[in-house]
Amino acid sequence: ASAFGLNRLRLGDEHAGRPAIETAFARDKFNERTLNTRKLYTERIDPDYRSHAQGDLWIRMPREGADYMLPALYEELAKARSTLDHHYGVDPGVTRFEIFDRPEDFGIRTVGVPQLGAVGVCFGPVITAIGPYTASHNFYMVAWHELAHVYAITLSRGRVPRWFTEGLSEWEASNADPAWTRRSTLLLRAARSEGRLRKLSELELAFVRAGSSAMMEVAYMTAAYAMRYLGETYGRAKLIEMLRGYGRGETTAALVQKHLGKDMPTLEAEFQAWFDAELDRAISGWSPDPRRRSDALNERYESAVTAAQSKDFDEAARILQAMIEDGGDGFETRLLLGRVLMEGPGRSSAKGHFEKAGQFNLEDPTPFALLAQLARDDKDAAGELSGLTRVLDLDPVAFEANLSLLALGLAQKDAAAQRRAARRCDAVAPMHPACLAAHALELGPKQTKEARAFLDQAMVVRQRIGADATTGAILAMAAHRLGQGERAKELAARSREAPELSDAVRKALSGI
Repeated sequence: ASAFGLNRLRLGDEHAGRPAIETAFARDKFNERTLNTRKLYTERIDPDYRSHAQGDLWIRMPREGADYMLPALYEELAKARSTLDHHYGVDPGVTRFEIFDRPEDFGIRTVGVPQLGAVGVCFGPVITAIGPYTASHNFYMVAWHELAHVYAITLSRGRVPRWFTEGLSEWEASNADPAWTRRSTLLLRAARSEGRLRKLSELELAFVRAGSSAMMEVAYMTAAYAMRYLGETYGRAKLIEMLRGYGRGETTAALVQKHLGKDMPTLEAEFQAWFDAELDRAISGWSPDPRRRSDALNERYESAVTAAQSKDFDEAARILQAMIEDGGDGFETRLLLGRVLMEGPGRSSAKGHFEKAGQFNLEDPTPFALLAQLARDDKDAAGELSGLTRVLDLDPVAFEANLSLLALGLAQKDAAAQRRAARRCDAVAPMHPACLAAHALELGPKQTKEARAFLDQAMVVRQRIGADATTGAILAMAAHRLGQGERAKELAARSREAPELSDAVRKALSGI
C-alpha cells in the first residue's frame, strides 16, 4: 500500500494516493516514507499551501507570498509551456507544479525522505521543485529544465534514455536563456585528463555508475554537451524523431543511423572532436596545479600568493608579471595580478588584467565582478553596468550583483537594466524587499493601489529580515517614484552614505 500510494502521489493522483498512504500507515506506523509523507500532507500541505489552476497549468505553493509571486510565476510557466508546445508539436495536457519553500518538504514529497540532492524532479505530468525563496538557485531555469522532460517523456512514451532527456533539458534551458547554460568545464577537463569521460554510446552508464556526486555532474554535463552538439548540428526536428523512435522501442544506434545518417562510431568521433575543442576554448592558458608543487611555475605562483597575503604587493606583482613572460599566463595569474594591482602598485593597470582573465576562462564571472567594482570606485556608471551585466550573463543566480544592477538601473533610468534585474528577481527571490519594490515600480502609476501594496509588503519583509544599503536605496527610489515622499526621505537618509553604493545611486538618493 505504501509503494502504491507514493507512486500514485508522484503522478498527481491524490484521490488514490492519500487513502493508500493512510492504509499503509495503519498497518505499519514505522515505515519512514509513509510516516514522512503523511505528516507532510497533514501538517504542512493541507494547512499552509494553496492550489491554483489556470489553463494547462496547476500550481501548488505556500500560501505566504503567493499573491505577490503568482502573476510573474504564471507568466513564465505559461511562456515555457507555449514555447515547448510549439517546438515539440504536442500538447502534454495539464502540467502540475508543486513548489516548496523547504528543501526537506520537497525531498519528502518527491522520494519520501527529507534529504534529496536536487532542486527539481519530473514525474511526467507532475513536477516537484524547491521554489525561489532563499536566492539559492534560479527557479525559472529549473522550471524550464523539468518541463522539457515532460515533452521527452510524452513523445518517447517514457522510454527515453536518461542521458538523452537530461541533456535535452539542459539544452532547452540554455535556449530559453543563455545565462542558464551550465558547463562545468574544469570538472570535465579533469575527468578527461583522467580518462573518465564516456563515449556517446556509454552515456547511460555515466549515470548508472557515477559513483560520486562529482561523476554524476560529469554525466549531466557530458549529456548536456552531447545534446547541444546534436541539436545545433542536426536540429530539433531530428531529436523529436529520435524521441518518437524510442517510443517504438528502437535503439540509440539504430536511431542515429536512421535520422542522422551515420553509424555510432562516426558520430562519436565527430562529437568528441567538437567536445574537446569546446573544453579547450572555454578555459585556456596556464593554470596552477597543486599536485605539482615542485614545478617551477607552480612554485613562483605560490610565492606570489604568499607575498600578496603578506601585503607585499610590489613583490607579488613582480613575480606574476615575470610569470606571464615565462609561459605562466592564464586565468589565475591574471586574476591575482589584477587583485594585487588594485591593492598596491598599479590600480589603473588592473582593468586590463581582469579583461584578459575573462578571455582565459569564459565561464567564471569573477573578473567581471571585479571590473564592476573598479568602475564603481572610479565613478564610472557605464563600466559598472557593463560588468554587472556580464556577471549575470555567466551566473544564473548572482543575486547581489543583480541587486546592484537594479539600483544602478533605477538611478540611471535604464529601463533595460531594470527589466533584466526584475526578471532575475522573480526567478531567484521574488519576496526579497528589493524585488517587491521592483514589482511595485513595474505596476507603476497605472495601478497605484497594487503598486503600493507591493511596496508596503517590501517594507514588512525588510523589517523582518533587515536590509543592506543597496536594498534600502532601491526601496527609497521606488517610494519616491510612487509618491511616498516621507518614506522615501527616511530610506534615502539611511542608505546614501554607505560606501558600497555607486556614485550614481548616491546622487539619486541625494535628490530625494
